[in-house]
Amino acid sequence: FVRQWLAQTAGLPDEADPEHGLKIMFYNSRYHSGLGSIFAMGDICSLIPDEDADVCVLEEPEHLNWYKAPSNDNWPTKFCHVVGIIHTNYKAYAWSTMTGIVTAPAIELMSKLMAGYCHKIVKLSPVLQEFSPEKDV
Repeated sequence: FVRQWLAQTAGLPDEADPEHGLKIMFYNSRYHSGLGSIFAMGDICSLIPDEDADVCVLEEPEHLNWYKAPSNDNWPTKFCHVVGIIHTNYKAYAWSTMTGIVTAPAIELMSKLMAGYCHKIVKLSPVLQEFSPEKDV
């Protein structure tokens, strides 16, 4: 679906080429029912060859960093440029729980720390928290 969209809708046929275009990678993960979220299992950076480590777009970077496996590499040291796409308001989720007065500030801080692994942050909604003024787009 993504390659079809790139070629037909976005007009980017070279990027849609599976051999020479955009590299799409999937990784082992596990659903955490208590948090209602999917988290990576293992060190994703180690799965990516250094010669392919140029630009990385992280969908929901918080999920890829909250339970990060220990390694020498992290996103901004492995890649020349890392863009995080954020669309979930975890702070609002936390406030909606009985423990929100404690968990919401903690979630806000953790989200800011996790976004620190990105060179730029693209927020898909204006209601999302501020992560880092110099990084937010």
